Amino acid sequence: MRRLTLLAAAAAATAAACAGRGTAPTTPTTRPRAASAEPTTLRYATGAGRYRVEGLTHSEQDVMGNTTAFDLNTTALVSTVASEEAANLNLAITIDSIAVSGTAPNADAQSFAAARGRTFRAVFTPAGRPVSVRSPDSTNAVFEQLARGFREFLPALPPGPISAGATWSDTVSQAVPNPGGEGTTTVQSQRQHRILGWETRDSVRALHIATTAAITMSGSGSVQGQPIELSGTGTSTMDQFVSAVGVYLGATQTDSTNITVNVLSAGITVPVRQTQRTTVTRLP
Repeated sequence: MRRLTLLAAAAAATAAACAGRGTAPTTPTTRPRAASAEPTTLRYATGAGRYRVEGLTHSEQDVMGNTTAFDLNTTALVSTVASEEAANLNLAITIDSIAVSGTAPNADAQSFAAARGRTFRAVFTPAGRPVSVRSPDSTNAVFEQLARGFREFLPALPPGPISAGATWSDTVSQAVPNPGGEGTTTVQSQRQHRILGWETRDSVRALHIATTAAITMSGSGSVQGQPIELSGTGTSTMDQFVSAVGVYLGATQTDSTNITVNVLSAGITVPVRQTQRTTVTRLP
């Protein structure tokens, strides 16, 4: 799903599969007010919205001279309601529909379909920093995976006055369970944000925020009873848009990762190359 917070991981032939991130996103919409000028500071508004989140993941893994390719396509429609909660923003995210297709390991379309009609709840600061996220069923691994993606749904807004060329940085780290096995993979993204300025998007003035990230990942555990170790690096680029009244308008994100899975008991090393593109579109 979206932004979905990235995790790209793959699987080995004799025993490994790792993938993630993100994500399916969603975001708040707007208070009924109009801005007469572009603001110098920005915070997310309360209100309701609807979004389409589309993801395309392509991965290739090499095992003993043989290359296997996998493709995974996801499309979700989500409705959001944002309300004030103390000094923060409470975001209720309901999955109206979700479709998963492709050949990726552990891509169980029926498991994802069970999320239809369920509501996830996240709390953000007014500047879009995640505080907490809760799935409707903490015992459901797929729901927990979706919740981790929603945690990074809203773009981080600039911490100071808005001006073209302004930059800031942050670091995001998550420990993600290995799909189809035991153990976890820690994914860390060191992100650099830059304000490109104001532009017109769908007839609305929007702040354009560009983000690049350097990704590292490491983990261990077992898959199908086989002990594994996993490590990797990657890059991510994002273009995100927020209106002058604090409405999230959408984003595009492209991730590229190179992962190495070591199947310890078999003495096999499996290189995995993965690319992922995610698009979030605000619907009328």
